[in-house]
Amino acid sequence: MVILANLLVTRAIWRGGTDPLSEELKKEGERYWIKVFHSPAEEFRLTDETLQRAALRELSDWDEPGDHRPFYLVATSPAAAEALAKLPHLLAAMKARQARLKYAAIGDDTAFHFWEALKPNGLGPERYRQILVPTVSGHFDKLADSILVRAKPGTMVGLLESSEDTNTLAQRLISGGVRVVRMPVYSRSVRELIDLPIDGTPWWVLVTSSLAAKGTLLELNRQKVDLKDVTWIGSVSAIGQTIQKQVPDAKWVTVEELTAHHILDRIAKA
Repeated sequence: MVILANLLVTRAIWRGGTDPLSEELKKEGERYWIKVFHSPAEEFRLTDETLQRAALRELSDWDEPGDHRPFYLVATSPAAAEALAKLPHLLAAMKARQARLKYAAIGDDTAFHFWEALKPNGLGPERYRQILVPTVSGHFDKLADSILVRAKPGTMVGLLESSEDTNTLAQRLISGGVRVVRMPVYSRSVRELIDLPIDGTPWWVLVTSSLAAKGTLLELNRQKVDLKDVTWIGSVSAIGQTIQKQVPDAKWVTVEELTAHHILDRIAKA
């Protein structure tokens, strides 16, 4: 089969799981003469029960279910949204505050995952577009600004995040006068890139997180892949900016939606 391009997909997986988008890309790639390689940059797992209990204790110390303050529940990544659906005690705590809940996410893709995690559990708005997102997808400062412009002093904010996340978003919110409870719902570990074929075929790399982008850059350098021959693709322009800080001449392409059709069609038409 003639191959027009290779596509490296770096999307993370949950331990023992697969990534549906990567599987769909592999299945559909042949129709576009694109060979797809999935090498997860990260592996996710739920945080241990000690961290989960600590977050619930802090929540109960600072907030009563019957309180009248608004409560913003914030998903800082798709994985954080997915993790919530796997944690019955945290879900129960949120259901007890359901009438007060407002929802925010770091970007459109995360908002959609958040909505999908919430709806089967009787939470969330009618449509995922009703979840608050920043004016620049993936931008923590813009997300904080979007919340603070709407929140009254003393408003509660619960951050669904990974145990490795920094406190950048939390500090920005606290400095704006809201009360923040950090909820580490999952942890992540880095995985090495698979050995890639070097055969002169152009490489495209799909990245959906800034952390994965940085790790993939290091791995591509380790395998002596010429970065001038690589085109990066994703739905979050802020990730492209992260890559271009490391590689000023890096080529970045933004797709409107992370679907197999949108991604493969964009590559095929390049």
